[in-house]
Amino acid sequence: MAQLNRRTLQIATLTIVLLAVFALLFIDTLNRPRETVAVWVMTRSVAAGGALDASAVRLVHIPAGGESMSYLAASPVGKVATHLVAVGDVVRADDVTGDPVVTVPIKLNGYGPAAGDSIDIYLADAGKVTLIGRGVSYVGSGAIEVPASDEPLWVALYGSSTTLIATRSTGAGVDSSAVSANDAARRLGSIAAGGSAQ
Repeated sequence: MAQLNRRTLQIATLTIVLLAVFALLFIDTLNRPRETVAVWVMTRSVAAGGALDASAVRLVHIPAGGESMSYLAASPVGKVATHLVAVGDVVRADDVTGDPVVTVPIKLNGYGPAAGDSIDIYLADAGKVTLIGRGVSYVGSGAIEVPASDEPLWVALYGSSTTLIATRSTGAGVDSSAVSANDAARRLGSIAAGGSAQ
């Protein structure tokens, strides 16, 4: 009987020590400072060409992830949105520009956008399509808004016989790599069969 009580006492003591160790580790984890990253978050939507002022963004700290992201480090106040940036979006470097925005003409195939639509624009050339405009603001009457520094590029495309194809899109989650018609057919066939696009 004494041996049983001694054994019970040892088990109880060991249990209390282990619980204390786990409690200390838990408290240490809670009190340990977490690594964060300062990012700018939209507090209201700004259309392409719109200027971001102090009321449009706020600085927040989010947990640092292991992935490399293109968050804008400097304040975007005074910059111009390159496409629609919505409430809650984390501002990326390609969301804003210091350049003013200009309206340029465009000849589009495919989806017929309405004024105010956010579109992606693909260039079809030599059997491949390449995403050349992501989340571009369509202003209507065959025109888009782009950073002023890109104006000559868009005008050159307008003056050429190059085929441009529009899709209605915010640009989020769209793969920007060029793809051939054969590769697209293979990948879409794989998806249709229950596989992946890879």
